[in-house]
Amino acid sequence: MRLAALYIEDHFLFDQPQTINFGGNYIYDFTNILGITREPNRFFIENLYKENNLSLLSAIVGRNGTGKTTLLRYIISCIKGEGYGSRYILIVEDNNITYTLSPSLSVGYSFTERSLDINLIETLYYSPYLDFKESINGIDLSYDTILEKDIEASKNKFVANEDVNLKRWLKAKNSIRIFEFQISKYAKQLKTVFDFPDYERARFSFIRYKLDVNHDEDRIIFHNTPFDLQFVIHPLYKLIKEEARLINENRPKGYSLVNLQKNLFKNYLLMDLLSLFIIQMEKKNNYLREGHIKITNKEYAELINDLDAKEALFKFLDLHYFQVGSQRIELLPVEETKQMVNYLFDIIDNLEAENDSDTRNFDWSDKSIYLNNDQAIQLIEYHTFFLNKVDQYYGGIKEKGEVIFSKRERIEGLINYEPSDRDLSSGETALLNFYSRIYYYFKKQHIDINSIAKKDFYVLLLDEADMGFHPRWRKSFVKSITTFLPSFFKDLKSEIQIIFTTHDPITLSDIPNNQIVYLNKIEGKNIILKQNEKPEKSFGANVHDLLAHSFFLEDGFMGEFAQELITDLINYLTFDEEKELSEENKRHQKEWHPERAQEVINIIDEPLIKESVQSLYNKKFLYKDKSLLELKIKELEIQLNKITSNEKG
Repeated sequence: MRLAALYIEDHFLFDQPQTINFGGNYIYDFTNILGITREPNRFFIENLYKENNLSLLSAIVGRNGTGKTTLLRYIISCIKGEGYGSRYILIVEDNNITYTLSPSLSVGYSFTERSLDINLIETLYYSPYLDFKESINGIDLSYDTILEKDIEASKNKFVANEDVNLKRWLKAKNSIRIFEFQISKYAKQLKTVFDFPDYERARFSFIRYKLDVNHDEDRIIFHNTPFDLQFVIHPLYKLIKEEARLINENRPKGYSLVNLQKNLFKNYLLMDLLSLFIIQMEKKNNYLREGHIKITNKEYAELINDLDAKEALFKFLDLHYFQVGSQRIELLPVEETKQMVNYLFDIIDNLEAENDSDTRNFDWSDKSIYLNNDQAIQLIEYHTFFLNKVDQYYGGIKEKGEVIFSKRERIEGLINYEPSDRDLSSGETALLNFYSRIYYYFKKQHIDINSIAKKDFYVLLLDEADMGFHPRWRKSFVKSITTFLPSFFKDLKSEIQIIFTTHDPITLSDIPNNQIVYLNKIEGKNIILKQNEKPEKSFGANVHDLLAHSFFLEDGFMGEFAQELITDLINYLTFDEEKELSEENKRHQKEWHPERAQEVINIIDEPLIKESVQSLYNKKFLYKDKSLLELKIKELEIQLNKITSNEKG
């Protein structure tokens, strides 16, 4: 399946109806006086990029202000059946059948069908820009939307027992997405193309969810937590708090300060876990009467008097159950919690410190621990197992044989991750943001657990996803998206189509010309170039041909400052002193003198321009003197004799 064309009858971008062909099996024309016409695209190659689940790759290019981003967002609106009140027709090709889809225009031709369900198609939009645009339907991975969700997730939480530092929170959220991508099998494919870095160490702190607490009575105020569980959570909550007090007060003589801090750190981690469980249960009142414990509340309170906080938390998990119909089930993670907590406690106990002020591995002031790469990978894995179980607390709904979990019922998590070796460069961040956000979205929604229904066909719309890439990485951009993305979606058993915008001419050398949509602005009006109006060269062309045969640089390849400076220099060197000058030209002439003119000539790197300007300089300042002119003649005669001698030899 592929989106082959789009006809736009009216949209504020254009003052005339436009037909966009993305390079499918046929070329369509809606503006022909005969109505819709369809001709075979003689340049179309099936599976050009060797991946049979990549149905089509298209690029949209154009100057700033021609509407590339607006067009991408409009395509999504059309696929989603919105179109913002405009009239349009979508053309979809599938198995040599052409389908027309339009909510507002009547279409019917011998080569078209209208039975395709548009709901089979999902869109994914990625943009690295922070441009304050509204979120759009479909999967929105734009910087605006990601940032908004990350900020929203910071609410009602502490990190390292402190109020959230928003800058560090946003960095940590982005870092965990990048790290989880880097340790995935998909990153190994990309490392053969892009040399992005691995980390040796990372800082971990932990998230605490803010509870509704009556501090005068030191009691949690519950709303939706199951009734029976409320009565056993109270003594557990107080036990964890009491343990922290005793650790502080009963410090043995000669006891290391760092050991005291490690024990407090482990205690705080248990409270972080308990707050997470409570917040998850508080989201809905599904199980007010279904949650129970296997012994009486009094027996539990007496039992935990002889246990430390970790043992008491584990005992609560062991004893809890939910009576759902005739089934007794554990909805809170039991083994997953024990596995993660035991691993963390073991790490904390064994963190080395030469003295109480050594913060290389354990930083009490920041409530953080530092782990090597292997430890970090293991902790992320345990945390994923744990979180997947927590996320399933409310159960799921069956959809086409799959269990779907609601996104709003999912918990944010427990860990806060920040790489500590070094910060990524801007280019590395741009690269890893792009791939990690796509991976992380599908990991959370499909790979870990299903929280949304998967589609069989995705149209990926990438708005200058190569922004910030080094030219060497841009050269590999198309190769990377046509290997990584099809491979990733193949594992999801889905077909994809990619439409991307770019300003980079190097990228176009990987795209056949019939798969490029050229936007231009003529006399203030936006247009889409037809097949016979497009630039001559793209696929396999070098950058100079791409620049020369496209409208990237219609007025030359030289920077405007250099062009203006050299033009002023030439005017100075060709100035006719007897000519009447305007006031502006008089001012320009006063800025120049022979020494400055020669300095500028010396830094010109284009040989033909340099030689021509130097000749003008020589003519103006050197060859007026008869002796200098005779000297130049002798130099030229010597050069001529050498050439003649070489020809005879």
